[in-house]
Amino acid sequence: MLLPAAIALRLMNSLPQSLSQHPPPGARTVMLIAVGAGLAALPFTIPLLQRLLLLPVAAILLALALIDRQHRLLPDRLTQPLLWAGLWVNQQGCFTSLTDAVTGASVGYLSLWLLNAAYRYKRKTDGIGQGDFKLLAALGAWTGWAALPVLVTGAAAVGLCTTAIACLLRKSGRQDTLPFGLYLALSGWLVLLMAADIGISPFSEKITLFHLISP
Repeated sequence: MLLPAAIALRLMNSLPQSLSQHPPPGARTVMLIAVGAGLAALPFTIPLLQRLLLLPVAAILLALALIDRQHRLLPDRLTQPLLWAGLWVNQQGCFTSLTDAVTGASVGYLSLWLLNAAYRYKRKTDGIGQGDFKLLAALGAWTGWAALPVLVTGAAAVGLCTTAIACLLRKSGRQDTLPFGLYLALSGWLVLLMAADIGISPFSEKITLFHLISP
């Protein structure tokens, strides 16, 4: 249970010094609770291979979530290996088909890129960081394209609720930047658990990309 947390700390320490600060004791406690809860949520029906693959994924997502919370940054050094690993493991359909994995990576990146392009055109500034594009692409490579609407909706809902509660408790009109990568990591982990438990492409069992584009 503690292995992913230890790996996450090691990953954070391997980053440049400005990003490798040890989290404070409170954050480390939350880290251990989050890892414990996440791994405790692993259904017993998940095959051993998927369980082993989920351990490094949990570590990388945890490191990304903590870094994004502290620095509002998602390093390529973590998101890119996660992306390529997702495509590699799904060559054999461990969590979804390779076609859905490649489509998920493409759709994940382009969807947030287009959304940010529209925001930048309207507001003359970026509304979504490029790290979020890459993280969603990586998660799409693991879960498949059909899971992305559920994943993004869950991340947005949790992020907005958390921000609203924080604003109420702070009783201030000041708005901080939303660490969307943190919520993408959380939502992506839960969706990945569903993919591992239910089977290959649970979200696209009754609908495929060809159903959407065919007349």
